[in-house]
Amino acid sequence: MSDNLGVNVAYAATFNGEQDVYFLRIGPWDCNGNEVDDAADIANATSRDCNANGLPDDCEYRADFDGDSYTTLTDYAAFIPCSTAPGSPLDPNRPCCELADTDHDGDANLKDFYSLQRVFVPR
Repeated sequence: MSDNLGVNVAYAATFNGEQDVYFLRIGPWDCNGNEVDDAADIANATSRDCNANGLPDDCEYRADFDGDSYTTLTDYAAFIPCSTAPGSPLDPNRPCCELADTDHDGDANLKDFYSLQRVFVPR
């Protein structure tokens, strides 16, 4: 599979005496499909990266407010002040609340809370 910035390659090889499948990305990542490298999106402030994990917030589908790659109790605590009624917009004065909108429909409601439960990692 390729996009305008690079290509994803999956291949089989026997580097260790048995057949394994490997994945390789050639070129920069463009998770939001705007034909701009994700790192450049973040550097130019055209995309936010609230949790500083190197992935534009509009590409994340997991509520990870602290950037540790897991949805834990810390993330639940950050979700609560961002929650809204269905159809109510996110508060622009609350930083990183777009991470609470896991389904990208413009609000952070019970559907998004359910998404947190599905990926919760007890730590």
